[in-house]
Amino acid sequence: MEKGRHIVSLTQRLFNIKVDLIRELQGLQYQEDQFARAYRQQLVSELQGRIESLNELDFRVRMVLDTVYSYRKLESWQNLTAVTSETIQKNLSPLLFDEDKEDEMARRFDLWLLHIQLGQLTAKSSTVHISQVMKTARALSAIGNIPQVFEQAEIIRKVQEPEFWKEVNLSDLEKIRLAIRDLLQFLDKTDRKPYYVNFEDRILSTVHETTAFLQVNDLRSYNEKVEHYLKTHLDEESISKLYHNKKLTSDDMLALEKLLWEKLGSKADYQSHYENKAIPRLVREIIGLDRESANRIFSKFLSDENLNARQISFVKLIVDYIVENGFLETKVLTQEPFKSYGSVQLLFQHQLPVLRNIVQIIELINNRAGEAA
Repeated sequence: MEKGRHIVSLTQRLFNIKVDLIRELQGLQYQEDQFARAYRQQLVSELQGRIESLNELDFRVRMVLDTVYSYRKLESWQNLTAVTSETIQKNLSPLLFDEDKEDEMARRFDLWLLHIQLGQLTAKSSTVHISQVMKTARALSAIGNIPQVFEQAEIIRKVQEPEFWKEVNLSDLEKIRLAIRDLLQFLDKTDRKPYYVNFEDRILSTVHETTAFLQVNDLRSYNEKVEHYLKTHLDEESISKLYHNKKLTSDDMLALEKLLWEKLGSKADYQSHYENKAIPRLVREIIGLDRESANRIFSKFLSDENLNARQISFVKLIVDYIVENGFLETKVLTQEPFKSYGSVQLLFQHQLPVLRNIVQIIELINNRAGEAA
């Protein structure tokens, strides 16, 4: 597992896997399937609508405006290739805001079923995802007295049988998704807690998602527990502050110490795996930095300066690097991937104050993880 890997939001993952489904469903074998054709059209309409709603005044949107304009057009979705799919996933999905107020577990369930759908279209194993759907159905069976759950009793019983999954088709999978997704709200917190997700891909590469649903207690080593917990608890105050580049308080530091030195293991475990690394730095390296927060800092800078296209591209690469790794040592600016732009001094040779401002912003982000009031 690589350190500092950026976490792609649930909204982005749903968008990206739907792009993959749209591409797979354009195959000849699906053109005689009425459901498959209609389903693809539905997915295209949904994603096209998300792109249509993007705010052109947003700094991030302006940087990929040509791509935004292109995929607002229906004809651009007619024939997706591996390259165009990656372009959409890499450049457009990070622009989406998570405005969906639905139960998060319902949306996670959507993702499980979409993975199973994609697995069927690509002849890849979906055993892990199917197992989670079966587990969810068993949990729902225990609360069959709830009218909405009882109404879906037939499907809930069917999906618990291994034999059912041998003959399931795309239409069946979509029916399962629609029938069960809204029932997860009735599961109590004990039943919901085990369903965590750990994704093994990067936002900056082609999205090939591998999903594993784990319970924290199932993880064997201390560092695995730490990484899993931090990535699945971004809403906890002290972790959230580091993720969104906010200043830590002494209480936040105490909370992090209690988490890492008591809840997940001991101080000796921490020192054994991470030696004397500062806790805030470790957390930031594992969870990365929120893209919205990083862009907010640099968007103000970019709006204040008259940068050329190459300089903007360079700053965008800085943002991408910090989002993924949580930090950027200034010496890295002379190494790959920044080295491909040549000398930083030459790139900003007529705008040295601009370069100093960039370095100050990088140092601000680096230092924030080490501050505590």
